[in-house]
Amino acid sequence: MTATTAPTAENPPTLTLVLAQLAGRGSVAANEQAMRDAARAAGGGSAHAPDLIVYPEGYLTGYYTDNPAAAALEAAQAEDTIGGIAAHAQTAVAAGYIGKNDDGLYNAAIVADKHGRIIGDYKKRCLYGEWERRHFRPGKTPCVFAIGDWTLGLCICYDIEFPEISRQTAMCGAELIIVPTALMAPDEDLVFALLPARAIENNVFVAYANRIGGEGEWRYVGGSRIIDPHGATRACADAKTETGVRAAITKNTAAPACDYLRDVARMGGTA
Repeated sequence: MTATTAPTAENPPTLTLVLAQLAGRGSVAANEQAMRDAARAAGGGSAHAPDLIVYPEGYLTGYYTDNPAAAALEAAQAEDTIGGIAAHAQTAVAAGYIGKNDDGLYNAAIVADKHGRIIGDYKKRCLYGEWERRHFRPGKTPCVFAIGDWTLGLCICYDIEFPEISRQTAMCGAELIIVPTALMAPDEDLVFALLPARAIENNVFVAYANRIGGEGEWRYVGGSRIIDPHGATRACADAKTETGVRAAITKNTAAPACDYLRDVARMGGTA
């Protein structure tokens, strides 16, 4: 039997995550295969498997399409697919998709643990632009879940640009906010500047998983990145390469960069 060491202040818990920066393949079946291939490339199913793989916004179904209703999946379908990828790779998986239910369409994401069980289910709250507002209904609640000793929060793309959304997620206990994304040109300079601010002001890690390539007239800008609570970039991809951005992050490695969350709580404030 191999002995393990319990996390302590001297041996804080570490989480290894991979951001799968990918281009869309044009169909659910092809996108699913690309997800499986990326999980295998990240070490899924082996001793080198990460604790979590994050795929981009809407990746399973495709994000931008002339007919989102035709591309949409019922939650149960998405859960079966994403849960199956996670169980096969023996790692937690977070992935976006266009979802549908009796209320309409949602820009959604699901998190499955390494056994394929669904532990997170989120609907994008801040819809971006006329196209999203025309097709999707906004979500209403934050999503926080546990992987090992970590508490994670889930936002989708435009959500993270609003301090209120990340603040509410952090005040629900998130230590790491994962962000499936479909960021397109020419907005990258603005968004990449905001991400360290979201990390610093909430004393959280931020993991931003973007696409490359394009859909319709939209061109995605990659740049997937993992940012620590002091705003430093731990790992980052370029704008054009399919890759897995990998980092092992550790809790409590330094004092908080700020006391914003504690001060907000002291003042009785909420997001």
